[in-house]
Parts: sequence; structure tokens; C-alpha cells
Amino acid sequence: MKWYNESGGSLCILVRGTGLSSQRPNGAPWRRRAGAVPALDLRSTMRYILVICYDLGNRMYRYVIFLLLLSSIAPAQYRWRLSPLPLFNEVTELAFDSEDNLYAITYGRGLWESLDLGKSWNPSTLIEREINTVYISPSDNIFIAGYYGTGIYFSSDDGNMWVQRGLTDHIVNSLDISDSQIMYAAADDSGVLRSFDFGASWEKTPFRKENDKCVLVGQNNKVFTIADGKLYCSNDDGVSWQRVIGQLGDDYIGSIDTDSDGVLYAGTYEYVPRDSGWSKGRVAVSHDNGETWTKHLISPQLLDVSVSSVANVEGVGLLATTYAYGVWRSVDGGVTWEPFINGLRRTRVLCSAVSASGEIAIGLSGGDVYFLESEETDIDNPPAPTSLALSQSYPNPVGLHAQSAVIEYDLPRGGYVSLSVYDLSGRLVQTLVDAHQSPGKHSAVFTPGHLPAGLYIYRLSAEGQTITKKLSVVR
Repeated sequence: MKWYNESGGSLCILVRGTGLSSQRPNGAPWRRRAGAVPALDLRSTMRYILVICYDLGNRMYRYVIFLLLLSSIAPAQYRWRLSPLPLFNEVTELAFDSEDNLYAITYGRGLWESLDLGKSWNPSTLIEREINTVYISPSDNIFIAGYYGTGIYFSSDDGNMWVQRGLTDHIVNSLDISDSQIMYAAADDSGVLRSFDFGASWEKTPFRKENDKCVLVGQNNKVFTIADGKLYCSNDDGVSWQRVIGQLGDDYIGSIDTDSDGVLYAGTYEYVPRDSGWSKGRVAVSHDNGETWTKHLISPQLLDVSVSSVANVEGVGLLATTYAYGVWRSVDGGVTWEPFINGLRRTRVLCSAVSASGEIAIGLSGGDVYFLESEETDIDNPPAPTSLALSQSYPNPVGLHAQSAVIEYDLPRGGYVSLSVYDLSGRLVQTLVDAHQSPGKHSAVFTPGHLPAGLYIYRLSAEGQTITKKLSVVR
């Protein structure tokens, strides 16, 4: 932990319940700095560190509040279970199909699939594509879209085969389909487009604003889209558009979501004058399809809060994911919020998804995906392995009929883990794992890519031990 001195040499620290105190380096007694910071209502379930920096130019204190993740903060009956992908890229979007299979979009590494709630992950054949979004229709047809050259792809067989659906000359950020079977696409460079034949052909709507990040169909086929932080809507299948202001005012709109009851949730934030780059994060709720909104502050103490998604989970409550402060929960419709981060090792949460059966997953930086579980499920979990173990990759060989192989390993204790692949000369060709991991059973995916055919060695290092096995690549 680093401490910062003000120009006169005083060390400044926030003491819980007393406000700001300071002490000279010579050991002089602590003294109260009355009025230096506003009173803070710190919840009993949360701990803060207040780092104070002295601004010589303005002669005033500027402060940032950080979450101190030293204890479990979520209510005891729930915990986030880590199910990381075998890579370190950001998980930018998640979607469940009707059978609770989860599809994950990763930054720069395409689409991944888990058929067992995160216990294992498989790369799709679109792993090398630059993908922005995934949409799964009620009939489990999968649509993905992305950057220039990717366009839109469609699969009707759980992602085994893909068909290109055009828009390769657009950056597509979001997809949705109305009850009247009109597909909408939000494009970064050309606003909202629509298709009447599930993406086989497309036409532009009059909404042509750039930086269009999101499209969502609400009740009665009302379409919403976000461009440059402003919310717009169409009541006539995209023919005309109006800006949604009302109670939202000039807040920046970062996300919009809906639940099975048609309630809309918008993640908003308002810039505060204390610093032009800081904001207060809110969740705006609408029960009348966007006609009126009620805004609720996530936390009066936290600045620079941006809401990335909002999900309504039956029996759990509203969950708001944020880009810097993890997950927050509300059990009263968004009026009050509490931190909900029991089990999280990171706090930059980028997306969430809820399945029809109530499963919820969140995607974070570093390739992390978490599933929400009740604490009672831990009773049924198998005990941690008793020894370090490395399994034979499967399938083996890899590269002819299978483009990737799974390597499973057991960790009796948590700690730093390295899993790498080498050629027979000892040259490192691929690093699969290089991180701190919890005890238990883990897996990684090896994709040979353009490696030449031949014999390779993969090596697991953990707890001061090393285990080596061989695998074959065929062409």
C-alpha cells in the first residue's frame, strides 16, 4: 500500500467514522482535519480506502474511493464461482440458449462455448474473427456480428456450421429481433439497419447517427437504440425515431436491458463538477416501455461509476455490473444498492447474461467468467484434488479433424500456475496458462494454428513441481 504526503509533509488518511486525519512525519499526534471531506455513510458490509492527493494549484483535496476486497461482501447465501476461459482477453458479451449453453464473446479471440455452465470451454470455428456481439433467437438460432470483414454470421446447429449474412462493410455492435420478425442491427458507422429475412438482406433506417452501440426491442415492438450516450426510440418498426429525454435528462446512457416482464433498465451516469472526468452512476427503471423513468443512484460515496449491464434475476434481485466496482444488488427495485462481489477476484465487469432457467453469468477482463451460486451448492462440490496431476490432451493427435485439444489438470492448492507448449528443441510455442488459480480441476485449450505437424511437449508447473507430457499435431 502506498501513502501520499501533502506538500507540507502531512500524511492523510481516512479513519472510519471520524473523517480525515493527518500526521506529520516527525511523529506529531494525529489531528482531525475538520471539513476536509464530506461525511461518508460507510455501510457495515463494506470497507473503503480513501486515498488523498493534494492539489497545489487549486489548494483543495481531491479524492478517489477504492473498494478494498479483503472480505466477502455479498450476502452469505450467494457466491460467484470462477469459470475462466483459457485465455486472458476481455469477455465482452455473453448469451445463453434455451438449454443453458453459454456463448462468450472475447476481445480479439472470437466466440467460445460452454455446454456445462463454465466447467469447460470450447472455441468456435470463428475464433479468429473480430466479433462484437452474439444474439440467440427464441428458436436457438445463433447470430454473431463484428468489425469490418466479419459482418454477420448465422448458425442453426449450435455453432457447428456458420453462414455469412452480409454487412461485411459495417462495424456491427448489437442485434435484436422483434416479435414481428424484423431483425435490427446497430452499426458504429451507419446507425440502425433492419432485415425482413433474418439477415439475408439489409436496408438502412432513417436513424443514421454514428457510434451506435446498442439496439433493443421492448414491448409492442418498440425499438430502442443508444448513440453517443443518448437514448432514441421508434414506434413504427424503425421508420421514424425520437430521442428519449424525460426524466433521463442529459445523463449519459451507457447500456439498456430488459427483463421477461418488459421492464427496462438503463445504465446512466452524470458528470459531476468536482472533476470533469468523474461521474455518478445510476440505474434508470421504466415500467411503461420507456415513457417514464425513475433514476436510482448506485452509491452516493462512489465516484466514476459506469454501469455496463443490468439483469433482473428471480429470487436474487436486480444486479448491476460496473466497469470498476464489481456487481451491485438491489432487492427493492433499484431504490437502494449493496455490493455483491463475494468470490470475485476482479472488479471490472463488462457484461452479464441470464438464462431462461435463472442461471446468471458475468464476463470480466482477463478471460474471467463467473456464475452465481448459492452457498449451499458448495456442500455438493467434490473435495479439492490431493495431488498435482496433468492429464493427456484430448483429442490426440490434434489438427486434422479437431482444430483444438483440451488439457486438464488438478491443483491441490491455489497458487501460481504455468502451462506451456514447447517443440522438441525446447522452444516455447504457446503459453496456455500463466496466472494464479484456485485449487480444483482446471482445463486449458491448445489450438495449434499454423504450427507444423510433429511431436510437442506440454509442461505444467505449480507448487515447485513440473509435470511434462507429449501431444501430436497432424496435417
